[in-house]
Formats: sequence, C-alpha cells, structure tokens
Amino acid sequence: MISLINTLIMIVGFVVFFTNHKSITNRSFLFFALTTSVWGFFNFFVSNIFDKVTVLWLARGVMFLAVWQAFSFFQLFYVFPNEKIVNKNKVYNFILLLIVIIVSLLTLSPLVFSDVIEINLGK
Repeated sequence: MISLINTLIMIVGFVVFFTNHKSITNRSFLFFALTTSVWGFFNFFVSNIFDKVTVLWLARGVMFLAVWQAFSFFQLFYVFPNEKIVNKNKVYNFILLLIVIIVSLLTLSPLVFSDVIEINLGK
C-alpha cells in the first residue's frame, strides 16, 4: 500500500510540473512530492528490515530526508502561488540552504542516532 501511495504522490508531482514547467510553484511542488515520496519509502523500509546496521542507516536516511522535506514544504509555500520568484534575496536563500545542508548532514552522523538498541518484530 505504501508503495502505491508514494508512486501516486510522484505521479501527481510530475503532472503538476508538466502542466507548467516554468512555474516556480510547480517546480517547488515537484520537489516536495519527490522528497515526500522518497521519505515514505525510507520509512517503510525502516519498519520492515531487521538488521540493526541497516535500520540505523535507514533511520538516519529518514531524518536526512525529513530535513529536505521540511525545506521543500517551506519552499513551496514561500513561492506559492507565483509563477516566478518574487523575493530574490540571495543572502537569505544562501544562508537558508546552508543551514539545511548542514542540518541534513548532521542527521547522518552519530549525533542524531548512534545505535539501534532493539528491533521490534511485532510479536
């Protein structure tokens, strides 16, 4: 079921994008749809794999993608409903993107998840 939902999210993202690929809102929606879909796949695999090392890296991947999903959601509503970028404050955009990159890379380190203690087999 989760793969169907993630696939539908991607399809909707591409349909919106191809209706007007020059629109910043449509491009931002595609970015949000893709990050949400990939994040959903990672979440699915975290709960269905029982190797501790793999689960640890998948959980870090979920957090990594969550940062980008939140950024893409912010970006979508920052530009919505415009066709073109309204605010071209390059310093703001650079600092925001730099923070997103740093935080997302930190999620891949042991600072967020250092170990998997137990894997619940659902029994």
